[in-house]
Amino acid sequence: MNIVMLRTSVLIAPFLFICSQANAGTDGFVYAKNSNKTIVVQYTGKDKNIVIPNSVTTIEDYAFANDGLTSVIIPNSVTFIGVESFQNNALTSVIIPNSVTEVGIAAFRQNALTSVTIPNSVTEIEDLTFTDNNLKSVTLPDSVTEIDPWAFAHNDLTSVIIPKSVTTIGQEAFNDNKITQVNNLPSSGIIYARNDDGTDNMDNIISYGGKGKDVIIPNSVTTIGKGAFSDNGLTSVTIPKSVTNIGWYAFSNNEITEVNHLASNGIIYARNDNGTDNTQEIISYGGKEKNFIIPSSVTTIGNYAFANGALTGVTIPNSVTTIGDWAFTENDLTSVTIPDSVMAIGVGAFQNNALTSVTIPRSMTAIGGLAFSYNNLTSATIPNSIIELGDGVFANNHLTSITIPNSVTTIGGEAFSDNALTSVTIPDSVTTIGEAVFSDNALTSVTIPNSLTDIPWLAFSQNKLTNVTIPHSVTAIGQDAFSDNALTSVNIPNSVTSIGIKAFKNNLLTHVTIPKSVTSIGYEAFYENKLTRVTLPKSVTKIGDRAFDKNVKLKQLNS
Repeated sequence: MNIVMLRTSVLIAPFLFICSQANAGTDGFVYAKNSNKTIVVQYTGKDKNIVIPNSVTTIEDYAFANDGLTSVIIPNSVTFIGVESFQNNALTSVIIPNSVTEVGIAAFRQNALTSVTIPNSVTEIEDLTFTDNNLKSVTLPDSVTEIDPWAFAHNDLTSVIIPKSVTTIGQEAFNDNKITQVNNLPSSGIIYARNDDGTDNMDNIISYGGKGKDVIIPNSVTTIGKGAFSDNGLTSVTIPKSVTNIGWYAFSNNEITEVNHLASNGIIYARNDNGTDNTQEIISYGGKEKNFIIPSSVTTIGNYAFANGALTGVTIPNSVTTIGDWAFTENDLTSVTIPDSVMAIGVGAFQNNALTSVTIPRSMTAIGGLAFSYNNLTSATIPNSIIELGDGVFANNHLTSITIPNSVTTIGGEAFSDNALTSVTIPDSVTTIGEAVFSDNALTSVTIPNSLTDIPWLAFSQNKLTNVTIPHSVTAIGQDAFSDNALTSVNIPNSVTSIGIKAFKNNLLTHVTIPKSVTSIGYEAFYENKLTRVTLPKSVTKIGDRAFDKNVKLKQLNS
């Protein structure tokens, strides 16, 4: 049967019914299926100054992220603003209405906001909510009881009034601002944790808001929290013997030349129960040396130990077995030799340096997520001992080639995204690949093994693929899996049952045969190709909006 089409946006067949996975309105707002336009999940419009409709009660996670918005009006109908929902835009101001009761993690992160008023309906400011903006003022209502980690970090705040209702302030909640005045801040500049009754807990320091460069920590203190004194330009600090717990990167990125209990080489060690230094574990570094030799007594480099420093070189001895999370993040390291003694490299351990090459030791079986992301890597050697590559482990580098050994079974999301890879062979040992695993490279060829059953979201998006062979093991092709390539042909095997949203959007396909195994085709799945012919079986019962739109020469659906 041939079906002649005058408009590709309308499919006419007795065996089909249109059922969107998401309902796209003409205004650019994409709503959740069957939500009656109350839940917005995505924005596809071109307008950068938007007014969210009054029907909306829920703004889903990521709904407006990375859309280049300059202004937004949120109606009083909205009660929920999701995770990263407005992240990475250009918003300069926003009014959060009193109807909102929850604002998700990183909801307004990475914008250009200069001021914000939190409504009385909100009780918690979640992690990273307003970090990386240009905030000069913030109004916190008495309803707020908790300010989570990094909530207002990396802004331009000079003062802040913390209401007495607040009982918890998370690590680095106000880090990297210009604060000279905080309500309830003692003359010492030290911000303490809060007791349940709103009074200061003099045992526990969580942050420092003073201007002094020489800090004397009171004898009442037993705990110095994570990042409490980081990024303050301190030159000296006196730590009393009462202190038994010093948090990760508590004194990182200062100019400390004198600390009571600080080793002569600038290292702050963990403490033994008797108050003496545990020279096997480094928890922070307060020195000024740029090329640092870690002592041979050390077995553990703690979380954030050298984070946010200015190291250009480091020598790690054979005694070290563990490199903690974010241990060397945000330095200027150009090279590093990781000894065979190392068995664990934590999340983000070497993130955001200037490394050009790295060799992973054979003593390891897994590499933490983001461990080597945001460097200048042109080569990376992965040994046969590695079983798991963490999320984003080599993301945002300059890799042109990579050999993945047969030992690897799991490759995390974004593991190799934002590189310059031209080809990749995924070995048969791999059973799982994560979202956006090879997105934004320069791939012209890829070998996908029979061991994979799912090609996830954005897996091979934004490359230069002209053809691809999908193995018969694959049952699902995820959202944007092959979008933004140069595919001229694709063979979809009869094992596939679903083709996700935008799976093949923006390619050069001239024809496609949908196998009889497929039951659903997502929103914009083949949008903006060169299709002239589509073979569509009767098994397909769900086709998303605009699945075949922007194929101007498409006139026939064959079945």
